[in-house]
Amino acid sequence: MTIFLCENSLDGIMTGVYDACASRLGYENVKLQMMDEMDRELFAEYVDVKADTEKSAKVLRTVRREFGLDAFEAICQAAASRDHRKADAIYRTIVLGLHLPKKKNVMNCLTKDYVCTVAQLSKKTWNEAHRYMGFVRFTELAGGILYADIKPENEVLPLIAPHFANRYPEENWIIYDEGRDKFAIHRAGKGWMILEDMRITEEVRDRLSMQEDDYHALWKAFTKSIAIEARKNEKLQKQLLPLKFRDKMTEFKK
Repeated sequence: MTIFLCENSLDGIMTGVYDACASRLGYENVKLQMMDEMDRELFAEYVDVKADTEKSAKVLRTVRREFGLDAFEAICQAAASRDHRKADAIYRTIVLGLHLPKKKNVMNCLTKDYVCTVAQLSKKTWNEAHRYMGFVRFTELAGGILYADIKPENEVLPLIAPHFANRYPEENWIIYDEGRDKFAIHRAGKGWMILEDMRITEEVRDRLSMQEDDYHALWKAFTKSIAIEARKNEKLQKQLLPLKFRDKMTEFKK
């Protein structure tokens, strides 16, 4: 068994898919594994895979063209999951799809465990991204830049950035994933991008615009005024708005 160790990114996984297919070893003799996974198998040959944007782009173009948009999105969303099973499940799903007479039906092959895994991881990741689209709270920094920080379980930044780019096209904004040390950055009237290895000091983050304290007070007053004490249901509230989101939300800050 040859195991290709992939970097934990979309490009890393797609490069692993490319190299595994190019190896001509046969899918039954190949496995993809995340590089940061500690479990190693005896009598297996390990190959380190360095993310290559050209190889990744070739695989993604093929997936989009042959499988259709829905399957393409499902595979990309599964790649954003933190689940260690994702790399091998995505690889086997792509191999299966390429051998189907009707390739666009690949995500309907739910009798295959790996296709089920891709579907489940995609759904879980998208559900978290969808929640962040509603739960992200921006703070206006000095200079008029909108800033928010999040700490998601899965890598949802690339999934939520297009939403906020459409919602605030004429604003300069930054969303920081503090768990992964990545930023989604949008320039007013321009596109958005993901940056790594960049730092925003606490001094900059704490330097709020002159109106921001007033905005915080108004928002807290609004959320309090629309609450109906007689209908308070904390159990349901925790289901709809889990505790893990609240420390980043203005209305729950003291």
